[in-house]
Amino acid sequence: MEAISQERQAVIDFIDKEWAYTNDPNVIIVYCGVGARVIKKYIAHPEKCGNWPFDFVCLVERSVKKLLKHYIIPHPALEEQTEEDRVLSRLLRKNSYLCFGTNLFFKSKVKVEHVILYMERSEEIKNWTTCFLLSVIEETKRTKDFLL
Repeated sequence: MEAISQERQAVIDFIDKEWAYTNDPNVIIVYCGVGARVIKKYIAHPEKCGNWPFDFVCLVERSVKKLLKHYIIPHPALEEQTEEDRVLSRLLRKNSYLCFGTNLFFKSKVKVEHVILYMERSEEIKNWTTCFLLSVIEETKRTKDFLL
């Protein structure tokens, strides 16, 4: 078995991070028409993919390249936690459902728990993908605008 390049390892890490905060075993993550599990299998164990049709292998390879180009980006520099963040995170932790009713306020995969973790600058945010972190930052700004 050959060693996996750093770029391809970054794709595997990205997929693993996506699975980490999805928290739903019934969710199927798909990139460019290819399932995340298939991409991971193709990168980690290419010898097991020898019987795949050539067109499908080309599709998987294209999706890996698109992931590298569009999703594997460096983390943004995080600003320091402000007093406003501290106070809002405590309020949201105590009664988040009184503020929003349900999680329908937030867009995409972001939940109120993610916004709280970001406001507290928790260590857990280091395990998030950059795209998810950027969407949490955007939702945090929307939350602050809504509450203040």
